[in-house]
Amino acid sequence: MALGRFEEALEAAERALAIVRVLGRDRDVAAGLGQTAAILTAQQRYAEADARYTEALAAARDAGDLELQGTFLQHQGILHDDQGRFDRAVALYQQALEFFHRADDAGGEMQTADLLASAEMQREQLDVAEAWHGRSRELAERLNDRRHLAVNAQNVGILHQKRAGQTKDPGEREAWLRRAVDSIRESLAIKLEMNNRPGAASSHSALGVLYCMLGELDEAERNAREGLAISEALRLPDVYKDYDNLAEIARARGDTAAAAEWQAKRDTKIEEIERLRRGGGEAGAVPDDLVKAILALAQAAFQARGGGALPRLADYPAPLDAVGAFLRAVADGKPPPPVPGALPAKLREILDTLAEAIRDGDPDHH
Repeated sequence: MALGRFEEALEAAERALAIVRVLGRDRDVAAGLGQTAAILTAQQRYAEADARYTEALAAARDAGDLELQGTFLQHQGILHDDQGRFDRAVALYQQALEFFHRADDAGGEMQTADLLASAEMQREQLDVAEAWHGRSRELAERLNDRRHLAVNAQNVGILHQKRAGQTKDPGEREAWLRRAVDSIRESLAIKLEMNNRPGAASSHSALGVLYCMLGELDEAERNAREGLAISEALRLPDVYKDYDNLAEIARARGDTAAAAEWQAKRDTKIEEIERLRRGGGEAGAVPDDLVKAILALAQAAFQARGGGALPRLADYPAPLDAVGAFLRAVADGKPPPPVPGALPAKLREILDTLAEAIRDGDPDHH
């Protein structure tokens, strides 16, 4: 899945599911159904994914696993959320909350409350959304979950921005935008503290939009360029948003030439993303066998945190030397270093996923 090779992922997941069915391991059957549903979702085979989540939910019920039932309801809610079916998403999130509460899973409840808030915002139930964001923050503070506090603060900022867009009173509009700025800045501070560079890029981008809405164009450009610098260094696909921000700022200044230049960069990037999604190639592509080997080494490095042997890829020619240095730091139990920006996309994706898994502290997130 991490490499976007969904057919192979689905084939492997279905084989694993068949094995645990034969072994009669009920909970693993439920988990396997959920895994295949996630892969079908990634393929945008939404109807099949929805049916598979329903099947997974029934299997989890048979296994008596409350937490899995909450997880599948949450993921099924996300499936409908992504399709714009917000009423159905809200109903599923509410059911998920009940199961997480019964399972005493505060983390699941925390995440679902935030998802529920975002879905309610899409339904224009802004007061309800704010209340759910508040509940999610309360749980995050209880769990001392800094990563989720950053997510929550960013989402609250988006909610305040939406409120600003709905009022015709200039003073009230500015007040909501200032609150949005404060919330996004809180999110940014936590992300910088945690060395979450992609998250920091997202917050800078959001601040660029907000300051542009406030008419503070110098501050808008400063933040947009901060986000751009990170996005370009990490070669993040969302960099087109930074180009869009800078085009809007240039237009606000009356600089039509600069606006046209940024707009052209945005359009080119979107075309590139669409080409890659359609299966188009890229310069510096990596052979599949090498990708599989690096992926296996990345998993070994994650499992060897704080000890264990790892081949000395750092002694090999580029680009393996950069990959090796990164994996050596991981295996030695050190914080993940910045992912080398000059690597081909497939290798960067593996290392980005590994770094995220370490930040999340989740050994199954790879």
